[in-house]
Amino acid sequence: MAILANTYPLRILRRSEAKKVEAALIEEMLKGCPHSINFDGVHFKDGVIIVKCRDNRSKEWMELTVPKVHVLSNVLLSSCPVADLPSMKIVKIHLPRTEGQNAMRLLREQNKDLDSDAWELLSNCLTREGGHLVTLGLKPRSLELLQQNALKVSYRFEQLPCRIYEDQTAQGDDEEVENAMWYVDIPDVHSHREEDKLIL
Repeated sequence: MAILANTYPLRILRRSEAKKVEAALIEEMLKGCPHSINFDGVHFKDGVIIVKCRDNRSKEWMELTVPKVHVLSNVLLSSCPVADLPSMKIVKIHLPRTEGQNAMRLLREQNKDLDSDAWELLSNCLTREGGHLVTLGLKPRSLELLQQNALKVSYRFEQLPCRIYEDQTAQGDDEEVENAMWYVDIPDVHSHREEDKLIL
């Protein structure tokens, strides 16, 4: 199972935040549960906490408990299977001149060869200069096409550069902490019992 910010991948977790979340989950375990809560490892990767659940009841406990954890300022948490993590990359484009609602429509129309219909609009903010800063979520195919086009898009009568976004709030916080569990990849445990198979 993955524990992540609700706005992932636009917001990823810091390592220090992952430590706070782990401590909060242990506090929740101490409150008691009608059944055993069994895990088989936890580690931190790419702004997400990955927890290996040993059984479905532990997975369900995680799904119910994680949204109740409020230890991070202005960050709501959720959980999902690792396979369901959004595969989008964040791309930002500055549109220097815009015409209201037509800006995004024009951007899509002029870039159909870049699979623009599959772009997910995450935010559209007005800049001081009167333009817009557009934040898009691109899936692997759309990102590949954009990279083949030198990370540029057509807009009006020019080519505009795009920037692949890395969340700066998660950087500068990567110091190693001795004995922190999430720095160790736990090997998979194989089981012949269906209920004991690890759930990611």
